Amino acid sequence: MKVYMRSQQWIILIITVAVFSTINVYFLSPEHYYSQDDKKAIHRFEHQAGMTNEPRDKVDVRGLTTVPGSKTEGPRVMRSETTCPNVNISVPVDDLQTFQPIAGTGTYVYTAYLVNDRVRVIVLRNKSDPRSFFCHLWTNGDGGPKLRDNLYITKGYVYTIPEDHNREYMASYIVCDLPSQLIRNPPPFAVSVVFKDKCSPSSNRLPLSLPKSHQQFNFTVCVTPLNRNFSQSHMFVEMIEFNRLLGADRFVFYNHSIHPQIGKLLHHYRDLGLVEILQWPSALPRQAHYFGQLAALNDCLYRYKSQSRYIVFQDLDEFIIPTRSDHLNWSDLVKSRLKLNPKFVAFQARCTFFRKEWPKLDGKFLRNDEVKRYHSVVLGHTLREDNILHNGHRSKYIVNPAFVETAGIHEVWASSGPTDRLNPNTALLYHYRDWENPNDTQKRLEDTYVVEKYGRSLVDRLAEAWHLIQSHTGLLV
Repeated sequence: MKVYMRSQQWIILIITVAVFSTINVYFLSPEHYYSQDDKKAIHRFEHQAGMTNEPRDKVDVRGLTTVPGSKTEGPRVMRSETTCPNVNISVPVDDLQTFQPIAGTGTYVYTAYLVNDRVRVIVLRNKSDPRSFFCHLWTNGDGGPKLRDNLYITKGYVYTIPEDHNREYMASYIVCDLPSQLIRNPPPFAVSVVFKDKCSPSSNRLPLSLPKSHQQFNFTVCVTPLNRNFSQSHMFVEMIEFNRLLGADRFVFYNHSIHPQIGKLLHHYRDLGLVEILQWPSALPRQAHYFGQLAALNDCLYRYKSQSRYIVFQDLDEFIIPTRSDHLNWSDLVKSRLKLNPKFVAFQARCTFFRKEWPKLDGKFLRNDEVKRYHSVVLGHTLREDNILHNGHRSKYIVNPAFVETAGIHEVWASSGPTDRLNPNTALLYHYRDWENPNDTQKRLEDTYVVEKYGRSLVDRLAEAWHLIQSHTGLLV
């Protein structure tokens, strides 16, 4: 009888311990903080990133249909030893070029950059979302005794970028200061952003881009995401070739949606070393302004901050034209302006519209047959509005990225130096736009300046470009 009672007591004790252990794990585990929707979002991301046991060859890590992604080695798991033992990260961490969710919020992260001992994460966020997060900074743990763990956690704070156009979603930064232990040690290689609890499991992971050791490019052109199945091949080629004539040696395109012909042209120019192609997610929040344009422009700013001496922010149908006869290109323009004030960090050009429904050739130009052959918008439209818009209204600009913190669509929003607001006699933004109103009574002004200054050189470039394109891709003029 005594033996039976002791056995029964042991059984009760074992069951009690098991029940309390289960309750303890359930309530203390960070997983308990997440809703079912959050867990589904985490699983979707883990599947896309190759963190599940499903075959990796089904996952295109770049998300690109026109630009194939490189295959990566199989993942391994790195765990926090002491900071948050339940938190881990799958490595290597690929640049997925997609918006990854911060579980429990309406905020999505895209890329992360290390600048001046701060991690700056490019995000799209719902205006009603929280303004503080936790940043998981992952290191290789090779900094000696000062680095006792692979994981370091710091607070991340939201900095909003103006120009949300009263939309629900807006481009922002999440900025995380490096902990003191990491400042003089090898930098983190990855960052994740979490909410609610500092030891929450992450639904996102980003490789941390570090400053480059030297500048590779002189003028980099950052372009608004290609969208609406963009298909205008002739316009695209002319945009690249005319900007090259003006001084561009690098172009950054974000692919939201394009026609296959544009995909071939992107590959062609990428193979020439002129173009970087980045995937821009097709599934964006509906209430983000113009395909998340501001997030893309600021990603480009930080991506090339240490790679390019200058960055030019303009769209496919816009060109910053030096209007002084002794300024043949942007380099001449910038050098001249810096002589007036070496503290200038940006150069803003006012806008005038060349209307595409007002086609008119320059009768004095002797190569108009070639203008027609290559469907040149720039050389085939010499009528513009008489009006030149004020600074900040449809303006575009060139910056020295080393001194610019936040780029806007038409203005520099934060920098450590002044903006040179250029007089039209120095430079002007020529914007070739479809207004779709041929009966407009707007006063027209004939402007043949570009034809006279750049016409012959541009036609030569278009001829050479299309010859190479045809031989390399099979595309015809």
